[in-house]
Amino acid sequence: MTDTDKAMVLPKVARPHLTIQNPAPGMMVFDTVKRQLAVYNGTVWSFWKP
Repeated sequence: MTDTDKAMVLPKVARPHLTIQNPAPGMMVFDTVKRQLAVYNGTVWSFWKP
C-alpha cells in the first residue's frame, strides 16, 4: 500500500487456525485471541506481532 489516505480492513476471527476450515492461500485475518495478524501461506498459518 502506497497511499497515505487508504487502509486495509481485515476480518476479525478468534483462533483462525482452528476455526477456518478451508483457508485460501494468502488469506489474512486478525486473530482476536492472540491479537496478531494471521496469514495462511497455503500450508500453515503464520502469526505476526505488531
